[in-house]
Amino acid sequence: MQSNFYLKKILKYTCMLFVFVLLWSIKSYNASASSAEVSIQSSEKQVVKGDIVYVIITVNSSDTMSGFEGYFTYDSRVLQYITGGSVANGNDDKFQISDTGRESGVNTLKYSVKFVARKAGSTSIELKQPCAVYSSEDSSKMSVSSDTLNIMVKKTAKAVKKPVTVKIRAGFNDKSLNAPEIAHVIEESGG
Repeated sequence: MQSNFYLKKILKYTCMLFVFVLLWSIKSYNASASSAEVSIQSSEKQVVKGDIVYVIITVNSSDTMSGFEGYFTYDSRVLQYITGGSVANGNDDKFQISDTGRESGVNTLKYSVKFVARKAGSTSIELKQPCAVYSSEDSSKMSVSSDTLNIMVKKTAKAVKKPVTVKIRAGFNDKSLNAPEIAHVIEESGG
């Protein structure tokens, strides 16, 4: 019986020693996922109807990137997409940037997108998921965070700080008196 007791103790200590050696031999590795940040900016947050609006989209990462793909949304009643260069295309309510297959990796990607202020109101330009920022090391997708840009389009008369005056005629001649209609259009425009 005593030998059985010693056998159990030896087995117990042998197992503990085995587990200790096993745990000691395992190397620890720090794994970190690559990430990128998409920033959407404009020099003007408030514009006047008819103004050209340039939106700058910047993709930054501490790891090198080989490309970016993403859809951005906006209110096409307020802004009209004009162009985004050779890597962007758009239509009503959204535009896409597709810049993939770069041969060398970079830490910053910048894109300029041109709009025209179409109508008074406000709109947000934001990146929609899914989107992809590709690592240049292994072409894997990075995790992406982004911000939103808000743009306010004002009517012309309300956009200027000085009073706006309008001089009109009663009409072209006695038969075409259109002053009331012209006055209504001016009033609707913020005058």
